[in-house]
Amino acid sequence: MYSYLSQDKPNRIRQSELDLAKCIAIFLMISCHCGMYFLEPDSPGALFFDLLGGEFAAPVFMVCMGIGVVFSHHNQPRLLISRGTELLLLGYLLNLIRATIPELIVRLINPSLQLFGLFPSFYMVDILPFAGLAMIVMGLFKKWRVEPAYQLLIGLLMAGLGDILAWRSTGYECSDAFCDLFWGANEWSFFPFLNWFIYPAAGVYLGEILMHCNDKTALYKRLLPIGTAGVLLAYYQMFTDYYDYYSNDGSYYFMDIKNVVYGLCFPMLLFSVCYFITEKTRLGDSRFVTYSSKHLNTIYCISWVAILWPRYFGILLAGWKITWLCFFLLLAAVFVASYGLCEIWIRFKRKRAVHKAEK
Repeated sequence: MYSYLSQDKPNRIRQSELDLAKCIAIFLMISCHCGMYFLEPDSPGALFFDLLGGEFAAPVFMVCMGIGVVFSHHNQPRLLISRGTELLLLGYLLNLIRATIPELIVRLINPSLQLFGLFPSFYMVDILPFAGLAMIVMGLFKKWRVEPAYQLLIGLLMAGLGDILAWRSTGYECSDAFCDLFWGANEWSFFPFLNWFIYPAAGVYLGEILMHCNDKTALYKRLLPIGTAGVLLAYYQMFTDYYDYYSNDGSYYFMDIKNVVYGLCFPMLLFSVCYFITEKTRLGDSRFVTYSSKHLNTIYCISWVAILWPRYFGILLAGWKITWLCFFLLLAAVFVASYGLCEIWIRFKRKRAVHKAEK
């Protein structure tokens, strides 16, 4: 169909432009989360970091997850389903550590503070539970041999269904906690499966194209203008009518099909830019970039703890007033903690593996 596609699979190794894109997305994600929880809500600074980081980070991670399934040597259905189950459970473990435990402690010290709520802080659906469900479904699709194009179509239909079901609550918090995994039954579902599955499905589709691509320059020359046009249109609509851009109810997380399509343009643009950067430099092969890409989940989990614990104990309990200087110091501290503790954890696991092997 296209001259740059081959019947063979010339690309079977890691794609350096994707590693660089994930590294940039990590920076944007941590900056976005710091802006959300260290700055005043709806302040210009918080909105800036939210609009920049939120738009790029989550779609990039999800599309990369789909691409990773295609390129992985461990993409057998059983392994994908097992990995998905681990991610799902890890998401709730992270909720417990980053939010439920500090919330409980702060409530015991000062019961009058207005906080998330103990139960919602545990069952909220962030990107890890979503990634777990998506991995399980991709494992099933792999087992049933569902073609990437059909996965993309299914994802699009799911997004439409998720938009229809948004804010439809059962009326009971326990059942809503389960429904939140699939659609936004309440405000504690940040990445409902139906609305967001199209992103890893698009990643599977793009991954197959990349694997068969014998001229990535030609591919990214096609994706770059599409991504650029979509991002410009998205930001234009965002600034002219912020709430309409984020679907009918003003929720970014329950976006409708139109805004899902806009959202897919952000990875297209970033992947294309990163490809042309890596063609001119060796930045994509640098140790820091490959390290960030390889240990994304660990950095993600640690960064959340490094952000929410200071918010609970410093801002909410101790009443810290965050100036811009304090914000940038906290932002730097979160980056240092995320990468530093990640390295400590990796070395601990290596020593443990060596110790078990010696036995």
